[in-house]
Amino acid sequence: MLTHITAAGNSTAILDYSFNDLQASGQLVYYRLVQYDFNHNKENLATLAIRTYCFDPKDVLVIAPNPASDKITIRFTTHLAQKVNMGIYQTNGTCLKKMQLDTVDGENFSELDIAELSKGSVYLVRIEYGNVQLQAKFLK
Repeated sequence: MLTHITAAGNSTAILDYSFNDLQASGQLVYYRLVQYDFNHNKENLATLAIRTYCFDPKDVLVIAPNPASDKITIRFTTHLAQKVNMGIYQTNGTCLKKMQLDTVDGENFSELDIAELSKGSVYLVRIEYGNVQLQAKFLK
C-alpha cells in the first residue's frame, strides 16, 4: 500500500481526496484505488494508469545569443514528440510571428531569423504545448 487517506465519514456532499506521489516522476504509474468501509469491508474501485512528469531544471527555454543580431537559437525540452506553438512577442503582448514546430521527446532546437525585428528592443519567445508554457526574453 502506497498510502492511506482517512475518509471524512458519511456525507451528502461530494468530497475530493488527493495524494501527491513524489516518488513517481517521469514514468507511467499504475494506481489501484481501494475503499474500505467502517466494517473494514474492501472494495476495489479502479485501477488508473497515469503518466507522471517532474520538473527538471532543463525544462526551461534558453535563447542564444542574447543579445542577438539576426538569428537566435532556441533550446527547450519536451517529454513527448508533439506539435508545439511558438511565437515572438513584443513586451506589450503583440504577437509578431507565430509558428508550429514538430518536436522530439527530449531536447529540441530551433533557429529563428529575427533580422526584421528592431534593434535595441526586448522581445519574448513563448512556447506552448498541453498545459505547459515556456517563456524567455531576448534583446535585439
